[in-house]
Amino acid sequence: MKGLSGSQLILVILAIFYSVFQNVIFYFKYSVVGVEKGFLFSLLFNNLFHMCLIFLPYISNKIKSHESSLEGFISLPPKGEKVTYPIVATFLSEQSLGAFLGSTLMITTSSLLDSTNEYISAVYCFILFLISITFVTFSLIRFMWYFIEKDLWKRVLVFLVSAGIMHLFLSLGFAINDKI
Repeated sequence: MKGLSGSQLILVILAIFYSVFQNVIFYFKYSVVGVEKGFLFSLLFNNLFHMCLIFLPYISNKIKSHESSLEGFISLPPKGEKVTYPIVATFLSEQSLGAFLGSTLMITTSSLLDSTNEYISAVYCFILFLISITFVTFSLIRFMWYFIEKDLWKRVLVFLVSAGIMHLFLSLGFAINDKI
C-alpha cells in the first residue's frame, strides 16, 4: 500500500494483529467445545470487517485523489447556507432509512442463516452492512456540513440526534427479530 502515512500504517498493523489475535482466541475457545453455525458467521463477518479496516487507509487515499467528484456526488451545500425544514426532514428521513436497512438486515440475515450456510450469510450481511453504513455516513456528512462553521455543541447535538434515531430503529429491529 504505497503512500501510507505513519498513522495509517499503524492502523493497518493493529487491524491485522487484532484479527489474527481474535481468530487464535476463537480457535482455542471453540476447538474444544465444537463450532456452531452462529459462531462461524460471526467470525467470518468480523474477518470481512477487519479486512475493510485494513484497506481503509488505501481507500482513504483514493477518495482524497477524487475528492471533488465525491463532494459532487454527495452534493455538499455551499458553506454558510441556512438550515431549513426540508433539509432537516431529508436528513431525518435518510437516517431513518439507514436504520431501517440495518433492522431489515438483521431479520433477513437471521432467516438466511437458517436456510443457507454461514459463508453466504456472512458475505450477504457484510455487503448490506457496508451499503447501509455508507448511506448513513453520507447523509450525516451532508447534514454536518451545514454546521461546519458553528459551535462544537451544535455539532455534538446534531450527532446525538442522528445516533438517537439510529438506536431507536435498530432497537426496533432487534425487537422484531426476537419476535420472529
